[in-house]
Amino acid sequence: MDFNYSFSYQLEGESRKSCSLHQAPTVRGSVRFWCSLPTADTSSFVPLELQVTEASGSPRYHRIIHINEVVLLDAPAGLLARRAEEGSHVVLRWLPPPGAPMTTHIRYEVD
Repeated sequence: MDFNYSFSYQLEGESRKSCSLHQAPTVRGSVRFWCSLPTADTSSFVPLELQVTEASGSPRYHRIIHINEVVLLDAPAGLLARRAEEGSHVVLRWLPPPGAPMTTHIRYEVD
């Protein structure tokens, strides 16, 4: 599947900026898109407006977030991997990063 979207963001009081989207297929057959913002544009407590637009110019997604509401953690610790009893499956176990807040609410993405 080929998708053509553009991603832009705007900090309060500044001009809109574009960010290069990257894409990768997921195991469920969908496509994951992401964009890395420059550190200088990730101020806490300042509204950050996100916008995704289709190639046709039609808006696809719009949201306002606050960076301080997003927690970026270190990688999990104590990763153990073993072959599952079934076919080509693997079982992974790990501990949350040391000092991580609210560990029962952390979601991990395995790639």
